Amino acid sequence: MRRAPNRIFSVILVATALFASAQAASVWKSDAVTWQFRSWYPQYSRVFSSVLRDSCQEPYAAYQRGWVDNDKIDVLGGGDEHSALIQPVILCLLDNTSEYIKSAMSSAQVLLGVTPTILAYMGPTAQELSLLSVVAKRPFLSFCLSLGSPGMHLTRAFQYNDPAKLFEDQAGSFQPVVRGNRIRFIAAGQYLAAFIALANIGHLYYELSVQTVSAIWPDNFIGPLLWGAFAAAFHFSSLWLLMLRMRRAEYSLREGEVRRQRASILSRIRAWWRLEWQVSAHQNKIYIVVYPESTQFVVLWWVVSICMVGHLVYGTILLSSMFFIGPRDALVIIARFMISALMSRLIIAYEVAGLRMNYTELVVKYTRAEPRVVYDV
Repeated sequence: MRRAPNRIFSVILVATALFASAQAASVWKSDAVTWQFRSWYPQYSRVFSSVLRDSCQEPYAAYQRGWVDNDKIDVLGGGDEHSALIQPVILCLLDNTSEYIKSAMSSAQVLLGVTPTILAYMGPTAQELSLLSVVAKRPFLSFCLSLGSPGMHLTRAFQYNDPAKLFEDQAGSFQPVVRGNRIRFIAAGQYLAAFIALANIGHLYYELSVQTVSAIWPDNFIGPLLWGAFAAAFHFSSLWLLMLRMRRAEYSLREGEVRRQRASILSRIRAWWRLEWQVSAHQNKIYIVVYPESTQFVVLWWVVSICMVGHLVYGTILLSSMFFIGPRDALVIIARFMISALMSRLIIAYEVAGLRMNYTELVVKYTRAEPRVVYDV
């Protein structure tokens, strides 16, 4: 039967991700870390470096010391106790920058503002990432792909598609062919591509944090990192949602094959390691059990849907409020985000195609009155 520890483990993962994000936000304050203004994006790097060196030495020196004089906060200029350290430097840089460069920075902000929406359309869906963990039994690859594609795909708010439809053939789907010793090489190639996408995203987060300043959160440099961390937290939530609706079974009702022995922890680790390096196209027959929607599922899905919309809004506001970046730099940033999202999408498309190819039977669709006898692989 379905076991409670799986739910508890999922709750712990989500809570841990959210707690870690909150702790990071509380630790890295502007009075402790002053990393901005040390490097710039290349298009206007010479301009901002010269202005900072020749015209903004006094506010920049105060920023580096981390000392704030509350009596000199420029409230009418938009400053407050949270931005008092960095706001004088920003104003000085903007006051000594031409209107042409300011207009160009505004264009870059528009380009960056549409980036989360572009990534939401290009990247894998939350259901597909969860399918890779729950059915294909490759949770580590799924987690890496969720980190490598921060955009959260949204179809319609509060609408959750039937997970069984993911196994139906769709337009443009293909059947991957895997032969002989290519399996390990394909799996290794998938991890290599996932790590490259993840490294690219991580470097983008770092550059956006230290080479720009966000108007909505100027005193803190971890805004882009939190955007990606929340995407990973939503991945765990989506994983829990799919586990409430679908499991991979170990038997077929037509074939009469039922194996109900409980595996030890060591056996489960060995099975996970074996399947983690096995592409879905080369796995055994796949039997699926779909459960009806429960109250717990509906409530959680509504909460996750609201949070996903908030995540999209946060990413849009964050990236569209970045200072000291030119339009050419913004195009490079968007291209790099799109490359990571596309790499994640290609890996997911290959794995989902393999699951459809090996999908054998929908075992049964239980009602609440029927017993649930499902044992994971």
